[in-house]
Amino acid sequence: MRKAMVQALVICISTFLASTATSQTKWRQVSEFTLDSDSHLNVRIVLSIPSPWDDPGDFTRVSVLVPRRKDVVFTNETRWVKYATEATSKEVKKYKNIVPSDYVLALKASPNRTLLLLFGYGYASSPGSLDVLEITKEGDTRRVLHRDELGLKELRDLDGDGLAEIVGYPCLSEEWGNGLLTYDPFNV
Repeated sequence: MRKAMVQALVICISTFLASTATSQTKWRQVSEFTLDSDSHLNVRIVLSIPSPWDDPGDFTRVSVLVPRRKDVVFTNETRWVKYATEATSKEVKKYKNIVPSDYVLALKASPNRTLLLLFGYGYASSPGSLDVLEITKEGDTRRVLHRDELGLKELRDLDGDGLAEIVGYPCLSEEWGNGLLTYDPFNV
């Protein structure tokens, strides 16, 4: 009986491994661009989405490929969207993107610090998520900010230290009646 149980377990494990090997996610590339970061040239940024994909959102995976460094991949189960969509505030649209992309907004936080901003899929009163990536001078890529709900208002040096702060809103304002608004303070 014990031998039969072991054989059944081996069959179950073999079936599981075979099914996971054949059901690996296939990725479809949505966009790719090259960035000359502050201390690294020809950094490739690749945006992908599972194939097939029928949910809202434009991409769910960002691969950052810095020459001579380990590739880094970030994912977002709730999806990222083009930053220039209607859901993006008019304040964000005023910034000049330093990379040729409609999907990722790259801005200088200081003369030697470039940030890659990824905007999540917004809905109802949620502005969507905000992820901020940075490639350090050593060539490491790291996520310096992730908020499930944060709309970008502006990127500005508020305290005069030479480094721009991110100003955002955690929800969308509601208005009703004679110009009555909900109280929605900004986050810095």
